[in-house]
Amino acid sequence: MYQYLLPTLLVGVFAAFSEDGCSVETGNKGNARLTVAITDAPVDDVERVQLTITGITLGTDKLTIKVPLKKDVVIDDLLRYQGRQSFQLVGDEKVQGGEFQWLRLHISERDRASFVLGTDGKEYPLNLGEEQPPAQGRYLEVRAPVRLVKDKLTDVVLDLDLSQSLIRDNSGRNPRYQLLPRLRLAERESSGHIVGTIHSSHLQGRCSADANRPDAGNRVYLYQGENAYPSDIFLGLNGVPFANDTPFATARATRNSQGEYSYELGHIPAGGYTVAFTCQGLADLPTQHDPLHFTHSASVTVKRGESTRFNFPDLDR
Repeated sequence: MYQYLLPTLLVGVFAAFSEDGCSVETGNKGNARLTVAITDAPVDDVERVQLTITGITLGTDKLTIKVPLKKDVVIDDLLRYQGRQSFQLVGDEKVQGGEFQWLRLHISERDRASFVLGTDGKEYPLNLGEEQPPAQGRYLEVRAPVRLVKDKLTDVVLDLDLSQSLIRDNSGRNPRYQLLPRLRLAERESSGHIVGTIHSSHLQGRCSADANRPDAGNRVYLYQGENAYPSDIFLGLNGVPFANDTPFATARATRNSQGEYSYELGHIPAGGYTVAFTCQGLADLPTQHDPLHFTHSASVTVKRGESTRFNFPDLDR
């Protein structure tokens, strides 16, 4: 579900220039190798999200380097790449090595380059906000350390969590969608996955699922740390959480060929976490606090290169 916004929307998008207006292209720690992919987390009420990437940059407060892109990368439907699935943006490219503090994903908003297809069959523009620099310099940024070592391959995955970042704006004459800068970066080498099933007893009672879409709103939320108290998504318009208990990642629970509900949380850094299930995901508006009912939560440990299994148990036992 989506929060309807005020006419002026302030989101964390920026212009890709240094203070003097020039792009910084320096770096001298030898050639490293880099692979970049993107994945998505669940979102309701849309059928398709097309995203066009015009560039990727890495940098610090003092320098910026460009990651080579031969041409704009068009992701026809980002919704196809959830859980362990990802779409490759850059494959084993040579880049200048160094230690960087952020990665920026440059998005095109021109002429249907990026748009959302709603469940009503209509296409809606997708952009990054109103009072921002020219479209050719706009991007989403993730603040995370990226260390590129000479002659070594670094393989990173960007998680654009649409359940936390995609906002419908009905404030103007023509409805559209906005992206909050809610990106997460993980290195494949130091990450794992969480998979499992949800017993049908979790899907009874206080669910918010649409009668025409029985699986809508069934979500697994992931929180950093063991024994965390589960809560809803609650972000500012700059993509920054208002509270420490905002989910770290989310996944949709869908019915598989055996009639079971299953989920996947992909590319999670190794460590301790808490998983929780709610069938009220449709009621979770990203930019406001919503009191959700979670049927069960449990602590899990993610190990590098492994899939951790947790099955949500029968509540009647």
